[in-house]
Amino acid sequence: MADTKILIVENTGALDREIENRLKTLGYTVCTSASSGAQAIEEISEMQPDMVMVKLGLESAMSAVEAAEEIYYQFNIPVMFLIDSITENVLEKIKRAGVFGHVFKPFDANQLYLGIEQYLHWHHDITKYETNEVQSNKTISELRHQTQLMKTVFDSMYDGIVVLSLAGEILFINPSIRQLFGTVPLGELRSEWSERHGVFYPDKETRLPIDQILSTHLAQGVAIRDEELFIRNEQRTEGVHIRASAIPLFDENQKAVACVCVIRDITKDKLATIQLEQTMQELENQVQLTNTIFNSMGDGVIAVDARGAFKIFNPSAERILGNDPLDTSPDGWSKNYGFFFPDRVTPFPSDELALARALKGESSDEVEMFVRNPKVPEGVFISISGRPLYADDSTEKGAVVVFRDVTHRVVAEEALTQAFAQGRLEIVETILHNIGNAINSVIVGINVLHEHLVENQLIYRFSALTDMIKAHQEDWVDYIKNDPKGQQILPFLIALATDFADQNKKVAETLERVRERVTHIVDIIRTQRSDNQSSMTWKNIDLRHTILSTVKLQQDSIDKRGIQVHIDCEYAPQEIRIQESQFHQMLVNLVKNSIEAIDERIQSDRFDETPSISIKAYINEDFLCLDVADNGIGIAQKNLKLIFTAGYTTKQSGTGLGLHSSANFVIGSGGKIVPLSQGIGKGTTIRIMLRCSSVIP
Repeated sequence: MADTKILIVENTGALDREIENRLKTLGYTVCTSASSGAQAIEEISEMQPDMVMVKLGLESAMSAVEAAEEIYYQFNIPVMFLIDSITENVLEKIKRAGVFGHVFKPFDANQLYLGIEQYLHWHHDITKYETNEVQSNKTISELRHQTQLMKTVFDSMYDGIVVLSLAGEILFINPSIRQLFGTVPLGELRSEWSERHGVFYPDKETRLPIDQILSTHLAQGVAIRDEELFIRNEQRTEGVHIRASAIPLFDENQKAVACVCVIRDITKDKLATIQLEQTMQELENQVQLTNTIFNSMGDGVIAVDARGAFKIFNPSAERILGNDPLDTSPDGWSKNYGFFFPDRVTPFPSDELALARALKGESSDEVEMFVRNPKVPEGVFISISGRPLYADDSTEKGAVVVFRDVTHRVVAEEALTQAFAQGRLEIVETILHNIGNAINSVIVGINVLHEHLVENQLIYRFSALTDMIKAHQEDWVDYIKNDPKGQQILPFLIALATDFADQNKKVAETLERVRERVTHIVDIIRTQRSDNQSSMTWKNIDLRHTILSTVKLQQDSIDKRGIQVHIDCEYAPQEIRIQESQFHQMLVNLVKNSIEAIDERIQSDRFDETPSISIKAYINEDFLCLDVADNGIGIAQKNLKLIFTAGYTTKQSGTGLGLHSSANFVIGSGGKIVPLSQGIGKGTTIRIMLRCSSVIP
């Protein structure tokens, strides 16, 4: 063996170098050399040699034979003696050595290689024989114990088990099968079996050809997994839905001779307790049968002995828990596997686990818990049941648990609760957002009124005029007739009256806009109150008038920024049928977003053109399209799919609800909303597409 590592024990030096060179020439590895038996024993654990060579006649506190015996029996490492010359004393030591090899000087390369390889081969055979004898006795004992465990496990399983020959003879059946088929004995599976016991495909009309399945798929060694079927007969008049798997069993020639059927009642999505009767005669066949069943189960199964050592840990258990059997005591189960109460936070006490309780003789059913560990970082919810295991004399021998992953059910329940809460929150946020937009417009209008009324230059001019008139009350007629300043009073009064009239008109217009905005706020609240009365919110509206009304609501903001607004409804119907308030609010949100986009572009110093907003309505195939376009800041391509998401905004003071609520309204009306932009600095178009069949009366 070219990769054999050899440790040399020798204290003269010359022999050490000679034998080391010979060994290296032959391709062996000399890991180190030791000058005494005691040193060699200390270095064996670190060097881990495959063989030790000891010089016979080693001069030290420990003789060569003592060192060899210590190495051989403590570490089970083969030992060979290096012999300088043959004497009676040497021959006597060789006889006493017994299990040790030897080589003589001079160390001929061929003889040295042959001696080493023969001795290694002999030592390997002796060790293998001793190991096999011990292992055989241990295997037989474990198989017997495992068989008893399997029988108890089958008795605690929920699934029904049937073992069939390919001729249709029932070799094994558990009592719980009758809970599915009724009390009539099943009998052999002949051609009339499905008709007698009422086994159908899910359509509840087509009968299952069990004899054909046995003679085709299963005879060819093809497994059938998770086949959904329906049972209806005289005992099961209401019918039972089941899911069945059939797995072939093979003989030593890999020929299918029987099959194992695993059947689960899925009518109530709850496993029934199943009692298994072990009828197999040969121990190896029973082990093969149970292993096949466990490997095909979707539920996790774990069994431990009375000390808590794992004896059964099926693949589904490893998959669900994320770990194979860990070398830990029952006190460490909760910590090492990461068991928590369903709140996901509170650790589950190890002594309250279903498996620990079963070890104490307590049964438990469908205990829910949460599992999270490094291999299952997101965690899973499981439902677990446990049973104690008993020997023939009714003494406790261990425990078994069966569990399933119920994460989908738990998460679905939580998601439903969260969705309800989130839906209510989003409605409130949307109402506040829409009302906020309208209130902002009211504030802008009030500020305009403040400028007209409080900081009014006409009042100052009128006051100056009255002061001048008061100063000339005594000579009023002469003053306005002969004094140059007095002669300007009449023209001044006429001009002042004209200015007051213009201002009054602007104030009236501003008040009208404020009134419309307040009405809009009231309409938002009224619409939310009557949200469930859809028939009250749909009405025919003038499309152009509604768009103009939307623009008018934000006229102050538009005028302040010098924005040019273009409205084109030439190729659109005059009237549409829509939920007026929501449609109006959608337009308000879109126009407001355009104004803010223009503001952002102005602030970025990228504006070299007249700010503008264009609103165009037109028919395109089956849709009434409404394009709200601006030459504002634009949208980056990566953000086009995000702008309608609730809470998404690029503005520091934004809520991210304007476009989101607009999208909800459009999509809820059966339409589409599409963002169009060439990128930052290139403007944006929001295209609303409403189906003509829905909006054109």
